[in-house]
Amino acid sequence: MTYPAVPLPWTDVVSNDPRDIFADGLRRVRREYEEYKRRAQGEHREKRQDPRHRIAFVRIPAPLTDPLLLLDLAEHEPAVSWASPGEWEASALGELVRITASGEDRFNEVRDRARALFGRVTTVGGGAPPRLFGGFAFAPRAADEAPWQAFGDASFSLPRWTYERDAQGATLAFACFPEGLGGAEEAAARDELDRILRALSRTASDVPMPRAREVRHQDADSFGAQVEEIVSAIEAGHFEKVVAARRSEVTLGGRIDPSAVLRRLKKRFSGCTTFVFRREGAAFIGATPERLLTLEGRMVHTEALAGTASAADPDAAQKLAASTKDLEEHALVVREVERRLETFAAEVECPVSPSIRRLPNVLHLCTPISAELDRDLHVLDVAALLHPTPAVGGVPRSEAIEWIVAHENTPRGWYSGPVGWIDGEGGGELSVALRSGLLVGDRAYLWAGGGIVRDSLPGAEYDEASVKLSALLDALTGPAA
Repeated sequence: MTYPAVPLPWTDVVSNDPRDIFADGLRRVRREYEEYKRRAQGEHREKRQDPRHRIAFVRIPAPLTDPLLLLDLAEHEPAVSWASPGEWEASALGELVRITASGEDRFNEVRDRARALFGRVTTVGGGAPPRLFGGFAFAPRAADEAPWQAFGDASFSLPRWTYERDAQGATLAFACFPEGLGGAEEAAARDELDRILRALSRTASDVPMPRAREVRHQDADSFGAQVEEIVSAIEAGHFEKVVAARRSEVTLGGRIDPSAVLRRLKKRFSGCTTFVFRREGAAFIGATPERLLTLEGRMVHTEALAGTASAADPDAAQKLAASTKDLEEHALVVREVERRLETFAAEVECPVSPSIRRLPNVLHLCTPISAELDRDLHVLDVAALLHPTPAVGGVPRSEAIEWIVAHENTPRGWYSGPVGWIDGEGGGELSVALRSGLLVGDRAYLWAGGGIVRDSLPGAEYDEASVKLSALLDALTGPAA
């Protein structure tokens, strides 16, 4: 097997076999750790850092292949998959460190704990540093109840193994505590590497889905009553908009394989960001069209995605572009996102009119929005400013969240919350977890919703949510694409 020429300047190994490069990396980890301990012993007691808190990160070349093959290796271990359209993608297996937070201050808590964690990381030879993968519930305590307990208000993880690929090639990275290296621990890591390389050399195949035994939706009458209640509150001046969501439950005739579902989603929704977060017997999965933000340096890129039409109508694009109700709903989201960004940006840029985002099952009105911050901020600072946007929450924000938490039939959990990755520079990429669901054994819990404004009609809103639900429902119950 040959491997791409991904730059790995730290190694002197002539061989391009990743096993040899990995062995050299572990030797360097041990050597650097011993040197760190010697330096720490020479420091004053009050400045001394405990060497046992260090984390080492080793990156080696890997074959260009389907990243989901890594997840297939150990179905009971924590795992992550993340793929942005046409860009970098990653899969990760195992979990070295998990940071969690809860309550109203969860964004700040995760930010501070992530900074502390990255301060403990040493990348061998100064190679590319690690990323943390994770997300947030839609609102505090929205993931307290079944089936969400494994996810919580907020959690991000440093994986033990991370496979990444882009246009330049592919790498496999290993994170460890240097104190534990040597002897049995190092032998176990080498055995893991052998199993991973064998798994990555296989050919991915489409796994048949178990037959669907039961599909249960919230009935149209109860959802319609919910919509009517929101419209009445809007007419009374309490809100401008509230997003109403509903849950469906699917039971299949056997355990659902998250990798098989994700492969179907990636194939059909290639223009969306696809993801899976696997935790303790549950997997949160989706193909979302909506980016919450990316932050690199001081440049923020986000978007307003609101206003929807079914792709089944051949005239959908023209009708959507001319719909007063959808255009007003969309403009509300744009104005609110701009207003929030102006808190930390001198200028916010966006087109005057929205474009049409075309997906296989729906069309959306979309407006890209960018801003240059006037100070250095962490990606989670900006996420806390934006989430939830009116596209998934409402206006006013706090009052809409309170209504959603109090009135929706089932807690949203991580549905419509921010998910993605953050890096040691304070940058990252977060998407809004739409077209998503939670897989637990033979059951899938799916969510979808829509923005309710003054002119919303209960039947039309129920139908719109049904079309959105079809993205994941078809991946679970339909034939392979």
